[in-house]
Amino acid sequence: MRRRGVVLFLAAALFALADPSFAGFAGTDIYLPSVGSAVGVAPWYTTVWVYNPNTSPATVTFYFLKRQPNPSPSSYTDTIPPGDVRRYDDAVKFMFNESTFGALRIVSNQKVLVSSRIYAQSSGEGLRDSKGQYFGGVPASFAIGMGEKTHIVGVKQTSSDKASSDFRFNIGVVETTGNSCTVTLRLLDETGAPVGSPRTWSLGPREQKQDNVWSLFGTSMPNHQVEIEVTGGSGKVIAFGSSIANGSDDPSTVEMHFADSLLAENSGGGSGTITGVTAGQGLTGGGTSGNVTLAVANGGITSGMLADNSVTSAKIVDGSVQTADLANAAVTASKISGTGATSDRVLKYDGSAVVWGVDEQGGLTLPYSGSANTAGHVFWVTNDGSGTAINGNSPSGTGVRGFSSMDGTGVYGFSTSGTAVKGLTTSGSAAVYGDSGKSDGRGVYGVANSALAMGVHGHSDYGRGVAGGSNTGRGVYGWTASGLAGFFEGNVQVTANLFKGGGSFKIDHPLDPEHKYLYHSFVESPDMKNVYDGNVVLDQNGEAWVELPEWFEALNRDFRYQLTALGAPGPSLYVAEEIAHNRFKIAGGRPGMKVSWQVTGIRKDPFAEAHRIPVEEEKPANEQGTYLHPKEWGQPEERHVNYQEIRQMREELGKLEEQPEPRLEGKPRS
Repeated sequence: MRRRGVVLFLAAALFALADPSFAGFAGTDIYLPSVGSAVGVAPWYTTVWVYNPNTSPATVTFYFLKRQPNPSPSSYTDTIPPGDVRRYDDAVKFMFNESTFGALRIVSNQKVLVSSRIYAQSSGEGLRDSKGQYFGGVPASFAIGMGEKTHIVGVKQTSSDKASSDFRFNIGVVETTGNSCTVTLRLLDETGAPVGSPRTWSLGPREQKQDNVWSLFGTSMPNHQVEIEVTGGSGKVIAFGSSIANGSDDPSTVEMHFADSLLAENSGGGSGTITGVTAGQGLTGGGTSGNVTLAVANGGITSGMLADNSVTSAKIVDGSVQTADLANAAVTASKISGTGATSDRVLKYDGSAVVWGVDEQGGLTLPYSGSANTAGHVFWVTNDGSGTAINGNSPSGTGVRGFSSMDGTGVYGFSTSGTAVKGLTTSGSAAVYGDSGKSDGRGVYGVANSALAMGVHGHSDYGRGVAGGSNTGRGVYGWTASGLAGFFEGNVQVTANLFKGGGSFKIDHPLDPEHKYLYHSFVESPDMKNVYDGNVVLDQNGEAWVELPEWFEALNRDFRYQLTALGAPGPSLYVAEEIAHNRFKIAGGRPGMKVSWQVTGIRKDPFAEAHRIPVEEEKPANEQGTYLHPKEWGQPEERHVNYQEIRQMREELGKLEEQPEPRLEGKPRS
């Protein structure tokens, strides 16, 4: 890192010429779209200049963006004094100790001007013999996003063979937001007509990508352009081109087409001589020589020239606004004042004039709070139409809230046919949310008093009809005194272990399906045991190979065998070769004998190895002295392991049944 007088002069000159030549733009988030450092026949280097035109030091951080997704790129930070130019020779190697290509992102706490030169310099040559090209820093705000396009012009390459084409042309982009995106590249001829099929690049966060146009499009391009459009994702890109003469290897940088609005925002002031001042609309004066003045003409300011709400009461002469100056219905009630106004009075029309009077219709002044002691309704609103009777809205708080401090109902909904209480959300929040502040309470509680009714019903066309979750307790808990604690009409999947007191299938009886059921118990084992069986016919040697599935040994271990001869005794039957390569061999029988075989194995898949079912275990301290099935052990119900939860649910159900039902228009709802 060196500072020299000649470098200061060069950078200052570049800054002064930035506007007419578009050589670079000052900013706080700048991209150099192509940098690199590499060894080879002609090693590559990149020199970077950063100019601080401000009156205070600039803290500058450089990020190296390789030709890959860069969610967390390497960084280098430096402080540049006011008015200084800092030069970084072989910047990629110096800052990041890297030998590869990509882009640089430069972030500063105040605007700086950034430029660079990437060049090749053969061993033994001086800088005067090197070949390279200049890149001006481009502000991140110049990048194009979803649905936006830019162009790279001057694309010329007529062959992939350097000897057959005057130029070769490379094109590249760099993502600037830290998000992924899809970029579509279209080759256009000199008239703007498409040539061939477009190409698509997928870019990761702050990824730089570059390629030769012949590799992309594979056709002669004597005078073409490339249209670049962001067609997917939330990322944005800066594009660039590089044209290299194949004989001299002289390179030229081609910038993307910047929107006119961006160039206007970043353009500087010009210089020149004012030759005259002409009065515009509503003004008088002006001239072409000497000191000239401008003044507002009489009647020169019209209503259309005034901004809304720009004339305040302080600008109006007292008593200057007459009745004739007011439009009909222009004065609102808040502007009317009359004799006799006191608290809680309203303006009324008594048949001849507007007067102050008592508000006989009642009303609420917000915020409002009140109470009453009555067995009837404290507040009753009826809408005989199809709209909403009561609507509560709060952008951040609670729209409607009901509360009961005793055993009453906080919110009660009743409907003779439609939905009693409905929740709707258009975001990821809960449409209906229940929260219990007690350790033994219920956030949401549903009760049904008939065989076909449902206490809680959840339905989804695609997602989860009902979802239950818990960090440590039960995600879903079902209890019944005599019926089914859970009933599933369809398939059920359990991704972890299932614990039960017993198990069976239950189907319509095959011989009397209309009047009987048939049950079979599950086959139980202290191990995670799989059972496989089948029949095989022995060959002319009294032997047979039993082929098992290709996943058999990957799933099982600790094999057990059983063989049974069918049709005749087979006292000499035996397993000649145990399971290997997913098969085993039977021998010792007569040729043509049919043998029934059975093999069992213990699961050894990763889940089984991590979650072996214990055959015996001590009950936890809080379950000591309790039973899963107290009745079957001749014990009272109070010894049930979940007795407290069951008792509490019974009590809550009893309280709900004992509560007086809310009345509708003075009549019971039933």
